[in-house]
Amino acid sequence: MKEFKLILCEIIANVSFILLILGFISFIYAAFLMNLVLGFVVLGVILVIMAYILQPPEQNGGNN
Repeated sequence: MKEFKLILCEIIANVSFILLILGFISFIYAAFLMNLVLGFVVLGVILVIMAYILQPPEQNGGNN
């Protein structure tokens, strides 16, 4: 039971990120339904956005 509560707390703590991922998936699926090339373009844009979101913050302001 304790493990279930821990998992549930982790899900609740990350619910906004989970909803963001589900939204991106729905945009990609809709683009693929419209056109194959458009689907790959949207997929590429979403992957670039996800890379930007997930990059770790720079230390020391980025100046070495």
